[in-house]
Amino acid sequence: MKLGDYIEVYGDIDNTLKADGFDDCIVGIDTKSRLNYNADKIVDNLAKDMTREEALEFFYYNIDGAYVGEYTPVFMFGMGELDIKKENVCTCDVYGYMNCNVCNEIETKKECPHENIEYQPEEKDTNAAEYMYCEDCGEELPLPDNPEIN
Repeated sequence: MKLGDYIEVYGDIDNTLKADGFDDCIVGIDTKSRLNYNADKIVDNLAKDMTREEALEFFYYNIDGAYVGEYTPVFMFGMGELDIKKENVCTCDVYGYMNCNVCNEIETKKECPHENIEYQPEEKDTNAAEYMYCEDCGEELPLPDNPEIN
């Protein structure tokens, strides 16, 4: 079945969004009409042109961190598919906390000062929801009562 037909049958043809360039990583559509992607496969595809650590950082910041409303795709890592110890990749900076088999730091939470904040006002013409997040750690932040953010 072609992707467009699949979305028409199981999703919402007018609203279901996709991550460009990763059609081969789609594993399904959830009950909220969001495409579900195999995040391991996306990172593997990205790692063809960069290191695995760079691929993970790129994935979390540019793909997983790109919220575009209620139909934003879902990215899932499979259980047991990603063995960081085997890959010997330090994930301290990628995940935003220490839980690393490479540098042996475990569960020491890094506090982000949220210095680089991105605010997205609601855009009714494109169905983009209002949101705010920290560009450094990717954490979604509570919306201010009166946003005056550049």
